[in-house]
Amino acid sequence: MKLQSVKKILCATDLSEESEKAVEFAASLASGLKGAQLVLISVIKPIPAYSEDFGADSSIMESEAELKNKRENEISEIVQGIKKEGVTNVTGIVTIGDPVLKILEMSKEIKADLIILGNRKRGFTKGIFLGSVSERVASNSSVSVLIVR
Repeated sequence: MKLQSVKKILCATDLSEESEKAVEFAASLASGLKGAQLVLISVIKPIPAYSEDFGADSSIMESEAELKNKRENEISEIVQGIKKEGVTNVTGIVTIGDPVLKILEMSKEIKADLIILGNRKRGFTKGIFLGSVSERVASNSSVSVLIVR
């Protein structure tokens, strides 16, 4: 893949320090590529609903909505900051679901040329049994994935 052929960059962020580095890298890369589009995606894991009848608990639904609203405001601030740095074609998306699936779905939807994400340091045992989001995205993506450390 030639760097000049990268026109659509998908960058995943959970607002952690690691993903902040990925966002900075993605913004820098997008600013150096003529006509590049940068899409930030932030995925909120659903809050498990435990109720006797397995129905949706309204307080949990409200909590997810509040979380999403708060995250949308935070992503909007990041997008505005990136625009001030000169990257004009940048958008932010917040969704609820499995992070790996949502990132891969969005990659296909926008026809991304590159996915950029941060890498959280996990303990050896957790890494072996669960794997990280970045590892699972890289393993299942049809496009190149850049993991920023």
